[in-house]
Order: sequence, then C-alpha cells, then structure tokens
Amino acid sequence: MTAVARIAIDECPMLVADLLLSGPPLPGVTASVPTVDDLSTAFPPGSPRVPRELCQKIAIVADNLVVGWAGGYATARDVVDKLLRLSASQPFTNDSLQRHLDGLVPSVWLESGSPGGIGLVGFIRDPDGRIAQFGRSSFALTTQLFGKVGLLGSGLDDFEKFLQQVQKLPEADNLTMNALQRSIGFGLHMGGSLLRIELATPASLQKFYGGGYEIAVSEKGRRRGPRSRREK
Repeated sequence: MTAVARIAIDECPMLVADLLLSGPPLPGVTASVPTVDDLSTAFPPGSPRVPRELCQKIAIVADNLVVGWAGGYATARDVVDKLLRLSASQPFTNDSLQRHLDGLVPSVWLESGSPGGIGLVGFIRDPDGRIAQFGRSSFALTTQLFGKVGLLGSGLDDFEKFLQQVQKLPEADNLTMNALQRSIGFGLHMGGSLLRIELATPASLQKFYGGGYEIAVSEKGRRRGPRSRREK
C-alpha cells in the first residue's frame, strides 16, 4: 500500500512517493512514524494491518531511467534489482524497457490479483533526448495543468483530488523560475501539503500511505533524487 504520482512539468518530469510500508502486525514491533506520536489511536490492538516502517519507493535505475512502485515489497525489490543489473551492462531504451517489462511473468503485476503484485510508473529518456512516460498496473489521470498523470497505490484517490484542485504552480517572489525549479517547487509543495493534512488527521495512514515523501526530478538527462537501497 502506498501512493505514487508521475507528473510532467515542462521538460522536467517528476515522481512523488510516500514512504510508508505496512503489513500484518509483528509481535513486539511498534512502528515509528514522524507525524504521529501514538499509532495505537489510529490502529488499536487487533488491527489486521498496521504501519511497519518507512522505505524509499522511488528507484533511480540509471541517469536515464527512474521508477516508482506500489504493492509487494519483495516483488518490487526483485524487479528493481534486475533493472539495475541489466541497465548497468546495457542502458535501457524505451523500446527495450517495454520488451523487458512485457516479458515478466504476469503474477508480477497488481492486475493479476497476485498478493505480491506491484504497479510501476516512471520516465525514461532515450539517447535522442526524447522522454517517454510509462506505467504498469497504474491509473492514468488527465489533468488541465499537468496533462496525463500516472498514479499508484492505496492513496490514489487522495492524490487525484489534490492534483485536480491545483490551479497553478508555486511561484517565488522576485524570481523567474525555470522548469527544474518549478518541478522541484511543486514536489515540495505537494509533499508538504500532504504532511500538513497527516499531522491533523491519521486518515492517510489509515489508508496505508504517508509518513513522509520523496521526489525525483529529471534534469537534462540526469535524475536527481534517492538512489535505490538494496536491503532486506
């Protein structure tokens, strides 16, 4: 369960993702979430699913490829690790990436109904500089300000409402912002706004997303954001 958005602002595409991992409660383990002092008020004893920990859900596979995931952690880890290994030996193009994703077993994807299935959204930049956006088991939302947006996860509806309500991009006083600054500015604005809501109500945590947000932005063929962590 999670919330990920793929948003294109001018020539600087971006991913925004939450950090919360959840699952059945573990004996003797109590998660710590920065926005809530006591999770027991939102998740009383006996809750079948609870927050477990915080984890990056955006992976910078290479300078030309970034992906965000929702769904089963183990499946996402395996899929991303394979992308990292293959990209290190031969960088992906959009065509080769789509062939690779098409060749994965159907049970990888959320739409298969597999309990460990995942969804992906992301961007890839081909050698000629063209950027392609892609998604698997994702929801495509058409917006007036951002064009077609890709959404994933249990927070999909809340992300959709937020993006549909945005009338304009953030502006800085006495500064003409370039595309990169507008993209980063909006990512920070979106994450900050969602965290303010979370501080007031645990509703997002009860939908199993939140706890913090990360962004990754494309700039002139390079990706700025968190590197994928190989752990667990």
